[in-house]
Amino acid sequence: MGLELVQLAATSAVPKFLAKKMILKKMQTAIAELLDRHCGRVRYDPVNCLTRTVKELMAAALLHALAITEGACRAERATGLPCSFKPPSGLPRRSI
Repeated sequence: MGLELVQLAATSAVPKFLAKKMILKKMQTAIAELLDRHCGRVRYDPVNCLTRTVKELMAAALLHALAITEGACRAERATGLPCSFKPPSGLPRRSI
């Protein structure tokens, strides 16, 4: 705040065409900084949302695949065949 008052006093002491150039230069710098800051936010939000959505869809697809495989295993058992399905390690095991 104090620096802006000094700049305001300095710009009022210089000719109008110089003050205008100084103000425009400062505005361009401030706009560039604000634009860069907000572009970072705009990039981060969609990437974060997409990453979260992909993880959720992968988890749902794995659960559906497990359910289908378990259903096939139950069908094999119903016909008297042994079930050869073994879920991959690290996944939640449901009762087959």
